[in-house]
Amino acid sequence: MSRSAPVVGGSRGIGLAVARKLAADGHRVAVTSRSGQAVEGLLAVQCDVTSPESVDRAFAEVEEQHGPVEILVVNAGITRDTLLLRMAEEDFDATLQTNLVGVYRAAKRASRGMLRRKYGRLVFISSAVAMTGEHHTITPWCGRDAFHVPAAPTSQPPGGGTLGRELTMLTTLRSSARSAAASRTWGTSTSSTAFLVDEFGEMGAHYQT
Repeated sequence: MSRSAPVVGGSRGIGLAVARKLAADGHRVAVTSRSGQAVEGLLAVQCDVTSPESVDRAFAEVEEQHGPVEILVVNAGITRDTLLLRMAEEDFDATLQTNLVGVYRAAKRASRGMLRRKYGRLVFISSAVAMTGEHHTITPWCGRDAFHVPAAPTSQPPGGGTLGRELTMLTTLRSSARSAAASRTWGTSTSSTAFLVDEFGEMGAHYQT
């Protein structure tokens, strides 16, 4: 079944690879970015997740073009890591506004319609740093991990959880070394993009149907 599936932060890299995978599976895919740059074969939408108004406008455009959002992938994120004593307040705040608060805004906006229709899939792309930390990392990609539900029923993929009837959530890691969502170890030579798209395909039955 074809579903409306925007990828927030999907104009390049891992986000675009995931968007292409969803499109190849027959879904109606939109990709968002701060610039709103065109992406061949996909609906491109401008969205700044640090702005509630921008998020609402982006979702309204996706809904107008593709119908109510049924699958949401949140990949948008920034990193401005440095040593604690060197980090500027504005850099720390910008990271949290994008990586944490931005995830909240996108998930909240998508969840409205999902709960009404009793169907939805929320997928958050995170980092291994969110689980393990790094000695030089002050602002990890932990925003998506904050939305991770550890007490997932066995019928859901590891790393996922339920928010209501037929509404499920998954946090997966953008790391070539380890994926908590897939519960497997990957060789460090594997590219993050190839690994994540492969994982996306393997778990598709859980959050695309």
